[in-house]
Amino acid sequence: MGGFSGEEFDSFWDLSSMLSRKKKKTVEPDTDTSKYNSGEEIALPAVVSPTDDITAQTNRDDTHTLHITRPGEACSMSYTPSASALITEVKLYKRPNAYSFYSQFREDAIRYLSVKGEACEPEPFFSYIPQYAQMNHRQLAFYFYWRECAKSGKYLPSDISYFWLYVYEIINLPDYIPPNEGVKALCLAWSVYRNQYPRIDKYMTVWLADYCLVNALDCPYEHICEFLPAILENAGFKEFYLGHITDVDELGVYTILSLVSNYAWQKSKFVASLSEEDKHHLMCSLVDVVKQAYQTKDLMSQSGHISVLSRDAFSGSLCAHNIKCRIEATYHSFSHTPKMAEALTAALKYAENKLRAIRGQKSRLMVGDGLIDEHKAFIDHYFQQAFPPASSQAKVVPRPEYEKLYEAEQRGLSLEDAMCIEDRSWQNTQKLIEEESEPAICLVQDTDLDVVDESISVSEEPISPVDLDIKEELSESEYALLVSLLSHAINHPSFEILSMCETLNDRFVEILGDIVIDLGEDTCSILEDYREDIESWLSQNQPKM
Repeated sequence: MGGFSGEEFDSFWDLSSMLSRKKKKTVEPDTDTSKYNSGEEIALPAVVSPTDDITAQTNRDDTHTLHITRPGEACSMSYTPSASALITEVKLYKRPNAYSFYSQFREDAIRYLSVKGEACEPEPFFSYIPQYAQMNHRQLAFYFYWRECAKSGKYLPSDISYFWLYVYEIINLPDYIPPNEGVKALCLAWSVYRNQYPRIDKYMTVWLADYCLVNALDCPYEHICEFLPAILENAGFKEFYLGHITDVDELGVYTILSLVSNYAWQKSKFVASLSEEDKHHLMCSLVDVVKQAYQTKDLMSQSGHISVLSRDAFSGSLCAHNIKCRIEATYHSFSHTPKMAEALTAALKYAENKLRAIRGQKSRLMVGDGLIDEHKAFIDHYFQQAFPPASSQAKVVPRPEYEKLYEAEQRGLSLEDAMCIEDRSWQNTQKLIEEESEPAICLVQDTDLDVVDESISVSEEPISPVDLDIKEELSESEYALLVSLLSHAINHPSFEILSMCETLNDRFVEILGDIVIDLGEDTCSILEDYREDIESWLSQNQPKM
């Protein structure tokens, strides 16, 4: 039987053999920048989004098994961050590369670094990945002037491409721009232009962390604290920003509690009704608590749970090959710290209860066993300083001068005068006895005594809310639910029970002035402060069966 077989059959389907083969031309990098000075448009590559990839996780104590070395890589640097409570080790891996892509940019950056800019008019400039070689002489002149102003803290209105060029310059010249100065320059420029260009948050969140990790710098918390919540929304590696919490302030506490607290205090009716000053006190009362929590190993370490982040540094940016490296960070995952979440949630509830007491309201939050004695002492001390008790000693008020005119005349003792005063006193007594012996005249005639007695018996005490007569307000199911909650809490309540609890809370806000059922994430229970009130109210308002 005719046909193809073996190698002949395989080669028949090899279509590549039918294509003409052309000799590839070797393209040398063009270093002549003069042709770009005409302002001619240039085709630009697309921007690659940065990544925050976590490539390995484990619950084992042996962290050495986590490190993954790729072929051809070598560890160029290894260190332990001194100021981070979450990151335990950072390793940098480099691979030998023969390519020279973006090396021309670094050479240009070194050459232009010492150029002093002079005042000039703004010049439009756009590029996905801006480089000096793409700019004409007017754009270069404005960039140098823009950069000169930025160094003195003045940031001129400009196209976003000038900002990116400034960022790439700092990233690629750590040997010429000291990293401790470069990180400050990155943060300040970011803080200015992020409102005008919100998309830069996505990139700078990753690149700033990479810049600090590659150059062994601490998180520049003092320069980014004002917009840290926005950073954490974009950050995949939140532990880098959350681990440097030693200088935590009111905003830092708000940020931490927003991420870790099991109690959504922002939705509390009490907190929503507070003044800005009281909200400030609530957050500031927890500053020392959060600081202490980050220094407590028992709260930070969770049964040896270790995570590893592995990613290429400055992904999506213009980065020369000698700066490019792979970052491998070993850390305690912030999302796996239930002890800290429990401790901070309990402290937050305790602080709110303290503020409620100061404002004359009942403490309605169940703190639980998560409150640490040290945290309680921190909160008590803060409120004692912020709201000192009134002094029990009466203040000495100076006596007005005019009162001296009403003082009795200073005279010596006289037996004759004393006898005269006593005689007049007995005369007045005799007159009073004679007046009392006369029959009393009733000024109220033909008055219904029952009505008079009823008016006299009216109490001036305000009626307690539990004495209000609102019978038949509760259905049988609502009554049964309250009776059940008085005996025990309900775990994992259904949607119907939660809806009924919310309806009851709305009713008791009108009756008692506050809610009576504490709705947690997985449980609902009667607030202990209102237990006696509910029992008394139910005894008077049983539904008709």
